[in-house]
Amino acid sequence: MKEAASALYLYCLAPLVGEEGMAGVAFPDLLGPVRELDLGGVGAMVSAVDRESWSDESRLSSLEWVTPRALHHARVIDQVSRARPVYPARFGTLFTTPEALSAVVQQHAEPLRDFFAMVEGRVEWDVKIFFDPGEAEARWIQEQIRAAAALLDDLPTGRRYLAEQAMRREARKSLAPRLEALCGELASRLSHDEHGLRERPLPPVVDEKRRPLIHWALLWPEALDDELRRRLADAADYCETSGLQLEWTGPWPPYSFRPNLTDDGL
Repeated sequence: MKEAASALYLYCLAPLVGEEGMAGVAFPDLLGPVRELDLGGVGAMVSAVDRESWSDESRLSSLEWVTPRALHHARVIDQVSRARPVYPARFGTLFTTPEALSAVVQQHAEPLRDFFAMVEGRVEWDVKIFFDPGEAEARWIQEQIRAAAALLDDLPTGRRYLAEQAMRREARKSLAPRLEALCGELASRLSHDEHGLRERPLPPVVDEKRRPLIHWALLWPEALDDELRRRLADAADYCETSGLQLEWTGPWPPYSFRPNLTDDGL
């Protein structure tokens, strides 16, 4: 019987710390034992897997097969991130040999060092803003009419009606710039520094009354967790007054801030 070809499944890279590394950590072992390779000062968390299983399109397209392995992948990264800055590999990243992985790491040693320095002591937060277009428009129109209440009150009924209609038309035209300005203001409130915010793809629309407007990844110092939570709560209250809903999750390892080291996405 032909022996199955093996490959190294890569979970993440992290600065190597001491001779023991992560040896004392009890990792989940869905893909087999997790071990750390010393790649010249960078530790690579890997498992030996059957290469053919990870090339089978029927398995890779099956949620029943992929879901537990994706969760396992995330759990390993999370455990490493509690001890060191971590470079998360994309789910399903394989290398044929330790030498092939080492060559990539050594080739990109400088960007990896820069990345580890940038994310050390920091965690990622995911922020999404949703809106109901009809409600957002109605609130913006009413805000504009309230702002001009004194002027409108001095007008005769007929002229007041015409003035209100004109204001409604102008308010509709200015809604998009208004939302853009509001999001810019929120970005300033929620960013820790100039490198700490990344745009993420918008989630799909599943409800026309809850359309995604913004999707951000924030990178914040772990020590300022309470400060960020306060800012997020304040931002959520501020959004609500304009008919928007702000939601967040975290903290997470810095998935959104990692540079691509290879053309296939490592």
